[in-house]
Amino acid sequence: ENIAVRSTELKDAWQEYGKEYATLRFKANVTDYTVEEKSGSVVAGDQVQPVKFQEDWTFLRTVGEAHSANPWKLSAIQQVTG
Repeated sequence: ENIAVRSTELKDAWQEYGKEYATLRFKANVTDYTVEEKSGSVVAGDQVQPVKFQEDWTFLRTVGEAHSANPWKLSAIQQVTG
């Protein structure tokens, strides 16, 4: 919960086989924890201290669909370490 995007950056963009691709890096914070259903107690993570993370999201669309209603589709998500 409490996801806060700190920054985004275009990492790569290319075309192949009639498709256009764009990879964006998201740097964000999130409050990440697991609660036991019966007791309501936190069994993993931290309810207060946010965790920083980075992910690369790759989107694709068919070449020529730039003006359609929702041309971009999420193709892949990769966690970035380091």
